[in-house]
Amino acid sequence: MDAEHAGGGRSRLLESVPSPDGEVAAEILAACPTVDVVAGEPYFRSSLRRGALLIVERGFVVIRVAPPRTNRSIITCDAGPGRAVLPPAPEEVLFALVDSKLTVISPEALDALLALPVMAKTLLEQLAVTLGQKQEAIGTFGSTRHIERVRSKLLQLARNYGRVALDGVRIDFPSAILCWPTWSARRARQ
Repeated sequence: MDAEHAGGGRSRLLESVPSPDGEVAAEILAACPTVDVVAGEPYFRSSLRRGALLIVERGFVVIRVAPPRTNRSIITCDAGPGRAVLPPAPEEVLFALVDSKLTVISPEALDALLALPVMAKTLLEQLAVTLGQKQEAIGTFGSTRHIERVRSKLLQLARNYGRVALDGVRIDFPSAILCWPTWSARRARQ
């Protein structure tokens, strides 16, 4: 595992949290360890010591599971900067698509953050987004046709991270930009 150290700088999670809760939350988060996650390397639950919640500060991560007796893995969650995700379950693994940085929130730090009303609301909103993504991912895998699963995932990524560009929907990931032509977006909705 790469360097794990006390958090530094202001967490991306706090971008929408006003003072005074934001100042107290910043102190709590500054005491939380951060983990530099190297792109392409697996990080298991044991790599993220005592984490009750992870905040993506920089980069883009996915959590995937490889069900037994299948030759494929399933991405169950994805998160970019400022997003909260649960640590991987025992059967899951976390991967960064680009070098990333996570803040690892311990159960005690989470309790302290939840005691702040505005912060509790922010965390609930973040977890609702994560849950929605997981539910959508589960629905995507109901289709037995591979092309339909890929199309559904691209539409989900476009909704969550995309913006309209002259040549289609642009999905901006840190250090990697995928451009999906407009005609593909129209065909995917049909």
